[in-house]
Amino acid sequence: MVVFNRKDDLQCRFVRRITRARLTPPIHYLPTSTGFVEAAAHSLGWCLAQESLVTSALQSKTIVNIDPERWLDAPHYWQQVAVHSSTLQHIGRALREVALSVLRV
Repeated sequence: MVVFNRKDDLQCRFVRRITRARLTPPIHYLPTSTGFVEAAAHSLGWCLAQESLVTSALQSKTIVNIDPERWLDAPHYWQQVAVHSSTLQHIGRALREVALSVLRV
């Protein structure tokens, strides 16, 4: 199993959802989002990654989706300093608009 870091519990939550058990499979820590997909493509293990990161690898068949009917939602947060800035407000608004158009809500 490929995991971002010790705080990343998505893969364990996914396994628990399917098996209803707290399993402890072998883990490879790989603190890079794009590295997850590359690791899976090189048979290092399996992982959960956001759809936008796996689309091209799925299309080129370098990875497979082992269960396309299942997914695990994860919250995403935008955090910014508490400084009034029209630039940051524009960036935040643009991020929200893009997120609403590409993420499952």
